[in-house]
Amino acid sequence: RVLAHPDGRPLSAESLLEPATDQVLAVGPEGGFTDEEVAQARLAGWEVAALGPRILRVETALLALIVWLGRSLIAPATLVLAPENAP
Repeated sequence: RVLAHPDGRPLSAESLLEPATDQVLAVGPEGGFTDEEVAQARLAGWEVAALGPRILRVETALLALIVWLGRSLIAPATLVLAPENAP
């Protein structure tokens, strides 16, 4: 379970989720989650994750999380970010 919030830790390749587990992604309303909502999510075991240095619109934040989750479904050995001979 991942809750997108600017005060969370940055998402990284190391924080990719287990592909065999069910996933729940939470993106806040315009204006974001309240501090109380974030605290409750942390207590409930949610990973609070930042999506970068800018505040994103709901639609953009959701797409960013979906792409990140999609990367977690690819075996690390098959994930190619760029060809070795790329300019």
